Amino acid sequence: MTIIQATPLHAVKDTLRKYLFFFPVNKVDIQADWYCLVKAIYQCIHAEQKRLLPVLRAPHMDNSEMHSVIYVSWWKIHQHCKHCFKLCPCKDIPAADIDKWTHNAAYGFLADNPQLKELYTFLGCTPIDDLDIYLQHLLPKFESMTYSAKVEHIVHLKERLMAIEESTEVKAQLFEKLEGLSFIYDSTTRLRQTKFFFDKTVEVFEVMLPQKSFIPNDFFRKVEQISKPKNGALQLSSWITFLRIIGLKHEVSHQQILQFAKEISIKSQTENWVKEKVQATVDVLLNHIFKDRVDLFQGNFLKELSMIPFLCPERAPKELIKLHPQYQEAGGTLPLIRFSGSQVNPKFKQTDIINLLWTSCPILPEKATPLSINDQKGTTLSGQEQLDQILSILGVNLDPPLEKVISNCKNICSISSPDDEMVKTRNKILRSTYEFLSAEKKEFRYLLRGVPFVIVEDGWKLLKPEEVVINLDHEPDFKPYLYKLPLELGTFHQLFKLLGTEDVVSTKQYVEVLGRIYRSSEGKQLDPNEMRTVKRVVSGLFKSIHNDPVEIRKDLDNLRDLLFYLPSHDGRLVKSNGLVFDDAPHYKSRIHGNVGVQMLVDMSQCYLGKDYAFHTKLIMLLPQKLRPRLLSSILEEQLDEDSPKICQFGALCSLQGRLQLLLSSEQFITGLIRIMKHENENAYLVNEEKALRLCKALSEGLKVSCFEKLQTTLRVKGCPPIPHSRSETLAFLKRYGTSVIHLYIQHSDSKDINFLLALAMTLKSATDNLISDTSYLIAMLGCNDIYRITEKLDNLGVKYDSTEPSKLELPLPGTPIPAEIHHTLLMDPMNVFYPGEYVGYLVDSEGGDIYGSYQPTYTYAIIVQEVENKEEENTNVLGKCFQIDIGYSEYKIVSSLDLYKFSRQDESTQVKDTSSPSTPTSPDIRSSTLRMMPPIFTGKENLRPPSQKPSPKKIKLHTLPEILKEVTLVIEQAWKLPETERKKNNPSTVSQMAS
Repeated sequence: MTIIQATPLHAVKDTLRKYLFFFPVNKVDIQADWYCLVKAIYQCIHAEQKRLLPVLRAPHMDNSEMHSVIYVSWWKIHQHCKHCFKLCPCKDIPAADIDKWTHNAAYGFLADNPQLKELYTFLGCTPIDDLDIYLQHLLPKFESMTYSAKVEHIVHLKERLMAIEESTEVKAQLFEKLEGLSFIYDSTTRLRQTKFFFDKTVEVFEVMLPQKSFIPNDFFRKVEQISKPKNGALQLSSWITFLRIIGLKHEVSHQQILQFAKEISIKSQTENWVKEKVQATVDVLLNHIFKDRVDLFQGNFLKELSMIPFLCPERAPKELIKLHPQYQEAGGTLPLIRFSGSQVNPKFKQTDIINLLWTSCPILPEKATPLSINDQKGTTLSGQEQLDQILSILGVNLDPPLEKVISNCKNICSISSPDDEMVKTRNKILRSTYEFLSAEKKEFRYLLRGVPFVIVEDGWKLLKPEEVVINLDHEPDFKPYLYKLPLELGTFHQLFKLLGTEDVVSTKQYVEVLGRIYRSSEGKQLDPNEMRTVKRVVSGLFKSIHNDPVEIRKDLDNLRDLLFYLPSHDGRLVKSNGLVFDDAPHYKSRIHGNVGVQMLVDMSQCYLGKDYAFHTKLIMLLPQKLRPRLLSSILEEQLDEDSPKICQFGALCSLQGRLQLLLSSEQFITGLIRIMKHENENAYLVNEEKALRLCKALSEGLKVSCFEKLQTTLRVKGCPPIPHSRSETLAFLKRYGTSVIHLYIQHSDSKDINFLLALAMTLKSATDNLISDTSYLIAMLGCNDIYRITEKLDNLGVKYDSTEPSKLELPLPGTPIPAEIHHTLLMDPMNVFYPGEYVGYLVDSEGGDIYGSYQPTYTYAIIVQEVENKEEENTNVLGKCFQIDIGYSEYKIVSSLDLYKFSRQDESTQVKDTSSPSTPTSPDIRSSTLRMMPPIFTGKENLRPPSQKPSPKKIKLHTLPEILKEVTLVIEQAWKLPETERKKNNPSTVSQMAS
C-alpha cells in the first residue's frame, strides 16, 4: 500500500481501469478480493482524489471501455460535506436509455449487490428506491428519451404506482410530474400530454367528439407490446384509471353539455344526420344529464339548456298522423324541439295526453322526462320534488295547456273529407277533449267561439255549440241549421251550454238561422227544404214571443248586429220591416193583390193556426223597428164625397145619438182599455201612449154622422186609388190629428150583426190592432145600458184592469164621498180634528133634487192645521177654522161647520130613529158623548208642519145646569151666524150635543 501511496495518481488510475476492464464482475468469489483492494487503495489516497478513481463496473453495461467503469461521485447535502454514492436497485428500473439519466456529474449509481453491501457502506453510498430515482433523476431527463423508452418507463411507473394503495407524498409528486409529460402521439404524430385527450369510455365524449380527441389505439398496442400481459389482453380499465389520474379528460362540464346540445341542433341539419344517429346521440346526452349528474341545480344550466332545440320529439301514433300531421311536421320529418314549452311524455303522466296535443304542441321523448333522477347536491327536497322542480325550470308542461288543447281541437275539426277510420279516430279524440274541457276551471269560451266541434250524425258532421239544442222538437225541419244534442253526448251538456248550446231554441238562434238561409239563397226563391225550415223557425219564434213577450222582445232588441228576415208571400226572405202584414182580411176582396208591396207570408202556413186575430197579436209583439208594416196602416179608405147623404132622421137620428153617447162614455173607454190589456198587456204597454190618445179623442173629440149610404175606395198612401176597390161600407172612421175622430155610419138597425161587425172592425183598426177579437167590441157596442158594459165583459171573461183603484187604497182629496158611507159623517161643533185626518167637506150646502129635498155634496179632505179666525173678535166654539187639503194641490181655510167627522157609534149606544130621513145632518145613528179617539194618521200630514196650537179638547159636562147653560150658549152663538151657517146647525146638532 505504501507503493500505491507514492505512486502518482494517474498511474494508479490507469492501472485500476485496466484491471476493471478484465475483472469478471459477475464472479462473486473474486469480488471479495477486489473489495479488499479497493479498501486498501482508498485508505492510502487523499479524500479529494477518491472521486477520480474508477471503483466499480457500471451495472448492466457492455464491456466497452467507455461504459465499463464508473467513478465514485461526491455530493454535498445541505450544509454538510458528506460524500455519498447513490445505491440504485437497478434491476427494478427498465434499462431503456439508462445512459440518458445515469450520466451525471454529481451522482454515481451503483447496482444493488448484497455481497458488496459492506463495501458500499465503506464507500458512503446511500440507498435510493426506483420511485425516487424516477422523481429526482429519470423524469427530469424524460424529454431526451426515445418514444419506446418513454412508454416503457410509463408502463413501469403505472404498474408501480397503481400497486400502491395508500397515498404517499412521492406518489402524489410522481402523478403531478406525469401530468406534464408528453408521451402519446396525437393524430398529427405530435407528442401530447395526457390532458390533451378525452376519455373515450365516457359515452358523451364518444358520441360527441371526433376520433382525434381520443388517445390513439396505437398507444395502447405499444403498451400491450411492452407490458406483455399474462392473459394476453391489456387491462384497459386500469389504464383508463391511471390516465385519468394524470390528466385524461373524463368529466363533462355544464358548458360542454350546452355546447354538445347546440352542436346536435346545428349539425343534425347541416350534416344531414339520419334520424337514428340523432336519436342515439340525444339519448346518450339525456342519459348523462338525468342519470349521471348530481349538479343540475347549480347556476343557470337548466335554464340555458331549456332553450336549445336538440331533442327528438315523440312520434304520434299512425292513426293520429293519418288524421292530421304532427306539430311542425314537414315532408314527413319533425324538427328538433326544446324543453321549454314542450309537453311531458305520455308515459310520465300515464295518460293519453298526446291525443289532446299532437297537432299543436311538441311532445318530449320518454328519456327527456324520466320517472326518477339522482339526488342532487344543494337541496333538501325529496326525489319527486327535485324532479318536478327540474321540469319546472326547464319550462316543461306537466299538464296540457288549455290553449294548446283548443288549438289541437280546431286543427282536427278543420279536416275535410275524412274516411270512416278517420271519423272514428276524431270522435275518440273529441270525447277526450270534452272530458278535458269539462274539468277545466279557466275561462275558455272565447277560444272556442265559432269552432264546429260538436259531434252529430256519428261524427260525419261537426257543429258549433250554438247550432246545437238540447231539446229540439221537429229536428228534421231544422236540419242542417240546428241539430238536437245526441244522447251519447248528454254527459257533456253543461260544457256545451257554457259554450252557447241552449236548452231550447233561443231567439238569437231563430234569427241566425233565418239569416243563414237568406245569405245562402241570396234573397232568391227558397227551395222546398229551406222553406220547410223557415216555416218551422217562424212558428217557433212567434210562439216564443207569445209565451214570454217581455224577454223575447228584449232579446230581439239586443240583436244589434243581426238582420231579422221573414218570408214573403212569394217564397223569399225579406227584411222584416220591409214586409207588410195583412191585418185587414176584410179588404182582401177589394184589393185583389194590387197593393204593390211585398206581403208577409200567410202565417197560417207556419204552423200558427188560422186565427188572424192571433196572428195580428203576434205581429204587434215585435219591436217597432223589426215589425212589418200593417196593411191597415198603409192603406187609406177614402169616403166617396159624392155619395154620402144624411139619413132621413138628420140630427134626430137615434142611432147617431146613441153611438155618440156610447163611444164617448167613460164606461166604454174603460172597457176599451180593459180589452186591450186583456188581449195582450205587453203590447198595450208598448203602445200605451197611442191607446190613451185614442181614448181621449173618443171622449172629447168624437163626432158621429149617420148617412143613408156609404161608399169608400182603397188606396196605398201617396198612390192613386186601387182599381176596383170601391165598395159599400156600413162604418168608416176618419181621424183629424190625434184629438178629433169623425165616425161615419150607414143608417142601420143597431142590432144588425153586420152593422155591429163593421163598426167593430172600424174601431179595431183605430186601435192599431191592439184589439184582435172583435167579439168584445161587438158585445160593448150592442149594450143598451152603458152601465152594463162591465157586466158584459165579465161574462166574456175579460180580465179586470189591474190599474183600477183598489177599495183599500186611500181616496184622493177632492173626490166625492160615496153615498153608502154618508151615514158615517158627523157634524158636531164639539168635533176634535187632528192634522192628517180625513174628513168630509161640505162643498154644496144648497144642493137639492127635483123633489126639493136637501142633497148636499161632500168630498174627501185632509186636515192640515187649525187656524185663527181673523173676522171674529171672540172665538167661540162654533167659529173655529181649519186649513184643509181639498185635492189638486189646493188648500183652503174653512169653518169647522163645513167639516164632517167620520164616526161610527158603539153598538150599545146606537138608537134608530125611523121618523127622520137619513142625512149627514140628521143621521140614523145618534152620536153619544162617549166617542172613539180618532186615529193618528200618517201620510200627507207628515209633509206639513204640525200645528203650533194644542188640539182643542171637547167639552164634557156632567151636571144638568152645566148642560143647559152650554146648550143656551151654543144656540145663542148659532143665531148670530149668517143664515147659510145657521142652516148647517139644525136642531139635531144641538140635541146631539145635549145628549
